[in-house]
Amino acid sequence: MVNESFEYVQRYIDETGIKKGTETYSRRYEQKLIRFYLFAYLRDRGCSFWFIANMFNLNHATVISGIKSWNNLKRYPDVIELTDEVRFLFPMNVESVIPSMEIRMVHSLTSLEDSINKKMKAIQ
Repeated sequence: MVNESFEYVQRYIDETGIKKGTETYSRRYEQKLIRFYLFAYLRDRGCSFWFIANMFNLNHATVISGIKSWNNLKRYPDVIELTDEVRFLFPMNVESVIPSMEIRMVHSLTSLEDSINKKMKAIQ
């Protein structure tokens, strides 16, 4: 069961392009926060720094630094908002949670709708 959750994380990393060496890799604030959260999530699941670093194509020191950054930043509202989706898909401190594709799709559509509504209100 644990290996399955790592497979979901790996698929998320590959699909979102937050892995170093991909065309969509970026050091944008939002992507960095998502990486930091996933570092902490995987570490919470018992993964070594080396294992996590290999998943992201990074150095283990970057993972250590990212986890420290996450622990310092996670209390801020903008950080919570920017990491909403990934925290929903991979909740911390929940045993054996394996998100399903249906939940991902519904959450993604909900996020899209919320984003559109916010932009429409800003325009009016």
